[in-house]
Amino acid sequence: MDYAPLHTAISNAQRIDLIRDIPLAQVLTAPGHRTLRHPEAVEAIANEIRAGRTQRILAEPILIGLFTSADGAKVQLRAVECIDGHHRLLAGMRAGAWRTIGDIPLAALDTRVNGWRADGAAPEPRWIPLQVAKRSALPRADWSVVPPQWGAKGPTAMISGALSGGDAIFAPADRSITFAELLAQL
Repeated sequence: MDYAPLHTAISNAQRIDLIRDIPLAQVLTAPGHRTLRHPEAVEAIANEIRAGRTQRILAEPILIGLFTSADGAKVQLRAVECIDGHHRLLAGMRAGAWRTIGDIPLAALDTRVNGWRADGAAPEPRWIPLQVAKRSALPRADWSVVPPQWGAKGPTAMISGALSGGDAIFAPADRSITFAELLAQL
């Protein structure tokens, strides 16, 4: 697959079209998300999806991170990761409604390529659990604590948006797992 367009000014829809056939079972979790905060919520969300009641569930897009590497002109996709929306993505899988990225309604997806929005002027940072940042090999100057008033769901750190959960900078126990592995925990 030619992923070079991911390094050009294409729309979010065009990005998703490039990855539409990727099985959700192969998508990675965010760093520190090897378990779910509220596993009991997955079945309730799956029931909503089965019933076609997705307006509330998909009001906030599921955020997919695309992490690339370039070798000359060849751009390779090194990781596809769910940055935000783990419960919803897993519920769609559990409901049998979503098997690939292309099965998720386009309006319910947003992407970042190495931290860049489709219309971005600069890469955006990302949030991870604070303990994951503390256990990582990231220099302390490369992450900061997210103030509680910013709305984080617990103690959180802000890091570069170019870092994937599978990167060796993270402690092995905090690295990403696949959604197939996460689904097997339910």
